[in-house]
Amino acid sequence: MVTGPPYLARRPIRGFTPEALAHTRHRYEDTDEPQDSIAVDLGIHSRTLDRLVQQQGGKLRKDRALRELPQALKLEMAAREAAGRATF
Repeated sequence: MVTGPPYLARRPIRGFTPEALAHTRHRYEDTDEPQDSIAVDLGIHSRTLDRLVQQQGGKLRKDRALRELPQALKLEMAAREAAGRATF
C-alpha cells in the first residue's frame, strides 16, 4: 500500500457504540433520509458518513438497486394521459 505524506493521512473516524452504528447504517441503507441530515446528527461530514458505512460493511447509496415508480404514481400518470387523449 502506498502512503502519502503524513499531513494527507485520513484521521480515524471517532468511535461510536455498536447501537449507534447499527442505527446509522439502518438510516443510511434503508431510508431516503438525506445523508446530510444523518451526518449532522452524528456531528460528522457526509463523506465521513460514506467512509463509516463502508468500514462497517454497508453498501453506499450510489450502489442501490434502481427503484421503480410507486404504483400510485404510475396510475396517476396513466389517468392523466388517458384524460388528455379523451375527446368529448
